[in-house]
Amino acid sequence: MTPLIDVVFLLLTFFIYSLIMTVHAEIVPVSISPLESGTPAKVDDVSWVSIDSEGRYYLNREPVTIESLNESLQLVAKEKPDATLYVVVDGDADMNLWPPFLQLIDRARAVGVSNISIVGRSKIEKENSE
Repeated sequence: MTPLIDVVFLLLTFFIYSLIMTVHAEIVPVSISPLESGTPAKVDDVSWVSIDSEGRYYLNREPVTIESLNESLQLVAKEKPDATLYVVVDGDADMNLWPPFLQLIDRARAVGVSNISIVGRSKIEKENSE
């Protein structure tokens, strides 16, 4: 029979390994819309921009105005030209978030951020949770 301490160390090792292998999203707690297409996120140089239900912007969980976001995106484009910008929009918003989303994409492209990905939940995952 295996001593209990060996089992505890095995479980501890498993949980530490599983935490290391996950992709950590630095987003504001918003409801993520289900998407039909897409691929899992890659761990590389990333920045996260969230748009909450009231149209406010957050860069890596820090609230920013659209003007300061423009400056921050310029820094990202200069320091990490191959970085990916992940964009998350609140799926439960009462207002139309299309204009803030388009403004964000337009400004990101204008300052040289070329890798932009939209974050969403897998549609299969949403159907299984209901």
